[in-house]
Amino acid sequence: EMLDGEPAFQGNSEIEVYAKITRLQYSCPSFFSDPAVDLIARLLEPIAEKRLGNLLHGSADIQAQPYFEGFDFQMLYDEKLPAPHIPPAMNAETSKRGGSKR
Repeated sequence: EMLDGEPAFQGNSEIEVYAKITRLQYSCPSFFSDPAVDLIARLLEPIAEKRLGNLLHGSADIQAQPYFEGFDFQMLYDEKLPAPHIPPAMNAETSKRGGSKR
C-alpha cells in the first residue's frame, strides 16, 4: 500500500479480503522494482521459519535488503529524517467539521 497507494489485498467483502490474505493471492504491480518485489515476497513467506524478519537477525535482515540500499536507518531512529509528506494544516473552521470544504 505504501508503494502504490492501494491495499495489497482487495475484495468485495471482508471475507473475500481475508480469503485472499490466507491464500496469499497477491501479485505486485508491474511498475514495482525487482528489489521491492523480492522484499514483499520475502515478507509474505507463508512458512514462518523462512520469513524475512523472523530469521536469526530479525529486523536487521529486513534492513539489509537491496530495496533499502542507501537508506539511513540511524537517521530514522534518531528522528532526523524529514517527513515525506506533510498534509496542509486545517484551519479552525475545517477542524470543527472534521474535514475540508467540498
